[in-house]
Amino acid sequence: VLDEAIADLNAVIRPAFAVTDGTIGLEGNGPKSGFPRIAERVLCSSDPVALDTVQALCMGLDPGGIRHLSTCVERGVGTNDRARIDIRGLDPVASSVRFRPAKHNAVSLVENLLRQSLLKRLFFNTPVFALCLAGAKVYYRGWSALHAERCWRTALAHPYYGPTWRAAYEERFRPSA
Repeated sequence: VLDEAIADLNAVIRPAFAVTDGTIGLEGNGPKSGFPRIAERVLCSSDPVALDTVQALCMGLDPGGIRHLSTCVERGVGTNDRARIDIRGLDPVASSVRFRPAKHNAVSLVENLLRQSLLKRLFFNTPVFALCLAGAKVYYRGWSALHAERCWRTALAHPYYGPTWRAAYEERFRPSA
């Protein structure tokens, strides 16, 4: 659903200028269970599809495999044609920081299976949905308990963001007595 929603949003609200702060990117299963990755990229464009295309190249990903980009292009929102994108500054392929693509985790896998099943209405249109949300919350809290401190350490190692976020880290992991 997200690919279509992104295309719908970009078709209705055409941004005049878009900026991506990729100083610290999120690798894998974001936004709730991904790992931060120092990438040191800030990109901008008047075409959000071209921007996402270049961002994918910077991450070592094939833009052709990113469904919201092709959906946007089909709707006439922007271009993902590398030959038509004027890239200034870095060569996104030569200077790419290879990211692992996202995969389904337990929550997204179950959600997708339920959305495609005959039981969709039972799970999403009844109070049973509250149980699904509680299960997702338990999963992500468990994931955070196992991985959050490691993620924070990566972000804190960044020369600019580290000092900025140190107080939030201290509050979360070093509560005062």
